[in-house]
Amino acid sequence: SRSPAPPAAKAATLLALLLHRPDAFAEGFVISTTALGMTAVAEAPVALQKHPHFHYHNSDMRSMPLSPSSAWENIVPKADLVGTLFGGAASNGGRQMRRGILGADVTVIFDEPIDGARRLLDEVGIKIQDDNYETLHHLKEALSYYQDYVSFASGARTCKARIVASRGPVGTKCPRFHLDHVPVRLIMSFVGPGCDYIPESKGESSNVDRSALNTLDLDDSIRANRIIVPDEKFVVHSRRGEAVVLMGREWDTVDEAGNDATGILHAAAHKSPSISPFEGRVLLTVDLAEDC
Repeated sequence: SRSPAPPAAKAATLLALLLHRPDAFAEGFVISTTALGMTAVAEAPVALQKHPHFHYHNSDMRSMPLSPSSAWENIVPKADLVGTLFGGAASNGGRQMRRGILGADVTVIFDEPIDGARRLLDEVGIKIQDDNYETLHHLKEALSYYQDYVSFASGARTCKARIVASRGPVGTKCPRFHLDHVPVRLIMSFVGPGCDYIPESKGESSNVDRSALNTLDLDDSIRANRIIVPDEKFVVHSRRGEAVVLMGREWDTVDEAGNDATGILHAAAHKSPSISPFEGRVLLTVDLAEDC
């Protein structure tokens, strides 16, 4: 077998690295010494840091109003009104609208919010023309809002954005209160209602029955929601143009054994809103790319 290189040879290798790659240390290389000599080692990427806001609150919301004639309305699936009202062998409109209609469902991964916004608009078929630059800028601001939270103290993070267009009850993807198994997620509606969520702050009494949230075995989501959140007044119903950022399970403040600790702050419980048969919805969700 080959003998390990002597320390002098390792030092020469390191010197060659510095001569040919003077930027190496700026890119995260560190020097370590071992019993065998000196080596250059690549430092691990900076770990995701929890944003200070989520040490005290499990949600945040920014109002980002859209113009009344938003381009997003154009990607909502069209309703078959004639078939719904009159039925008949030639149409399944009634059955279709009871279920709802799914339209565009696109996902892009991005590093720069402006690139992510351009690609999302392209994928859903919204052309970036003079009258749509406002839509592009608005979407870019929503993506930036999320990325600012996950890039705190750890550099820009690659994110994953999804847009789903729908009409009718099929837009109610998650009808029961639940928690997301991610660090943090953005939910925002461009058409129709946003999401229903329970904002909580550290040190306050929880308005969610956490035991029911995790263990309740009921098929009836309406009844289950009344058990999980006994008092409806604590539910916030986000609206069109409100960007809601919700803390997920990975940023829960619990002890290492998973037990509740004094002054904990739980992930934000939330659900999809109820959607009427003809109601349109265009929903944006954004996550860290590695958590999707």
